[in-house]
Amino acid sequence: MKRIILTSLSGQLGGLELRLSDEARFLTKTGYTAELALNPFPEIYPWVDSLRQEGILFSFFDPPSFFEQWQWHRFNKFRADWFYKRYFKQAKADLVHVAIAWTETGGTRLWLAHRCGLPTVISVHNAFPYHEFTLWHEAILFEAFQSVKGIYAVSDSALEHFLKIFNKFILPNTLLKVIYNPVDIERLIPSETIRNSAREKFGIEESTLLLGVIGRLDNQKQPELLIKVFATLKNRFPYLKLAFIGQGKLEKQCRQQVAELELNDAVLFLGFQKDIAQILPMLDIHVLLSQREGFGIATAEAMACGVPVVATDVSGSRDILSHSKAGILVPKDDFDAIVSRLSTLIIDVEARKVMAEAGPGEVRQRFAKELIEQQLKDFYQAVL
Repeated sequence: MKRIILTSLSGQLGGLELRLSDEARFLTKTGYTAELALNPFPEIYPWVDSLRQEGILFSFFDPPSFFEQWQWHRFNKFRADWFYKRYFKQAKADLVHVAIAWTETGGTRLWLAHRCGLPTVISVHNAFPYHEFTLWHEAILFEAFQSVKGIYAVSDSALEHFLKIFNKFILPNTLLKVIYNPVDIERLIPSETIRNSAREKFGIEESTLLLGVIGRLDNQKQPELLIKVFATLKNRFPYLKLAFIGQGKLEKQCRQQVAELELNDAVLFLGFQKDIAQILPMLDIHVLLSQREGFGIATAEAMACGVPVVATDVSGSRDILSHSKAGILVPKDDFDAIVSRLSTLIIDVEARKVMAEAGPGEVRQRFAKELIEQQLKDFYQAVL
C-alpha cells in the first residue's frame, strides 16, 4: 500500500489545512495510507484531536525553515538536513505532497524530501504576486524540483501565477493540473428548514436581512473593510445584520471597531463552526472582500446553499464568478462601488432570487466533490 505524506508550513487553521485533511480522507478511502504532517500553531490541537478520532494519521513535523527564513539560514539548513530528513525515511513514504500557501512556504520541505530520494507533488493554494529569488534560494529550488513529479493548483489563476515565478525550475515532463477545491453538494444544500433552525439558534429574526462571511479574520480577508462597508449600509438599511463565521488574529480589532461604531447589536462573531452546512443557508448574501484568493471556497459553498454571493474582483474569486449568474464581483479598492453594488443587491429581491436559484447548479457542474475526487485519483495514479 502506497504511503503519502501531506505536509505544509502552516500558521493558522484555514482553507489549505482543511483541504489537506479532506485529501487525506479521500486518499485513505481510495486505498492509500495518508498522513498529515504539519507544524504546531495555536488552533491546531483541538483540530488534531478530532482528526485522530476519525482515524486520520497525523504527526507534528516542524523542521527549521531555512528556505523561508533568512536568519541563520545556512545553519538551519544543516540542522534540517541532519536531523529532520529522517522523518520521511522513518515514515516509509512513497510520495511527499507539499502544499504551498505563499511564495516561499514550501522550499524547506521540498528540499528535504528530495534529499531522501522521494518523489514529490506540489499543491498551490493561492495566487502569488511575482517574486524573484536570491541565487542561494534558486540553487535549492533547482535541486528540489528534480523530484517534483506533479503540480496542481486550486484555480487557473493560482497555477498561472505559480508558473510565472517557478517555471524555470520545473522539469519538462512534470504533470500540471488545475483541481478545484471540492464542494460537498450532498450536505451543502438550500434548505428553509436549516435556514430557520440556524436563525432561531443565533437569534436572527426572519425580517432581518443577514450579510455574512465564512473565513479567517485576518488581513487577507479584510474583515475591517467589511465592517466599514456594513456600517455605511446599516445607515440606509436598518434591518441589516452581519455575521462573521470564523476566527483569527484580527478578531480583537474587529470587535473593537464594531464597538466604536456602536454596532454590537448588529454584528455577530460566531467563531469557528465545524458544520457550515447547518449555518450557511441562514445568510441572505455572502460577502467576501479578500485582497487575494487562491480559490474562494466559501463563495462556492455559499452558492451551493442557494445564497447570493459577492466577492472582490481578485484571482480565485474571479475564477468562480466571472461567468456566473450566482453572484457579482466588486472592485477590490473602490469602497463607494462596493457599497453601491451591495445596496442595489439588497434592494433587488428578484436579482437575489435569480442568483440563489443559479448557484447550486453551477457548483454541481464545476466543483462537485465526486468530480474533484476523480480528478485527484487520476492525478495521484499518474504521478505514482
